[in-house]
Amino acid sequence: MEMQEARNADGFAGKMETDYISRMMKAFKNQKEIKSSIEVKYKARDDFEDLVFCSIHNRPLNTKNIIRSIKTASNRINEKNSELNFKPFTSHEMRHTFATKAIAKGMRPKSLQKILGHSNLAITMNLYCHVESESLKEQMSLLDEMV
Repeated sequence: MEMQEARNADGFAGKMETDYISRMMKAFKNQKEIKSSIEVKYKARDDFEDLVFCSIHNRPLNTKNIIRSIKTASNRINEKNSELNFKPFTSHEMRHTFATKAIAKGMRPKSLQKILGHSNLAITMNLYCHVESESLKEQMSLLDEMV
């Protein structure tokens, strides 16, 4: 996969996969098209014209918008798959899931700390990262190899 130099908001230079960047750009372009279609019907409030994500009425997103969207998605999942009993979740729970999965996939803890905006690595690792049962089984199997 092709790599290219990229700078984040802090000016950090690093290599990112070109495929990832192109997918990000495609998603951003798609979101701009959605925003443009909303702007045809609803004018943005002053100082909110440049929002990337907005409500269907061209207003800033708030907690209620996000909770309602998650609940709607959960209800749709349950309508199609009643045996799942899929429960709604909060956006904060998504942060915990992201952190746990990022560590499980090998992300460096200090990088995750920076992404989540924590000033202390202990907060990231002790409060946000949870041990998955599969990871625990893998770690326990290491003991079998030692014996």
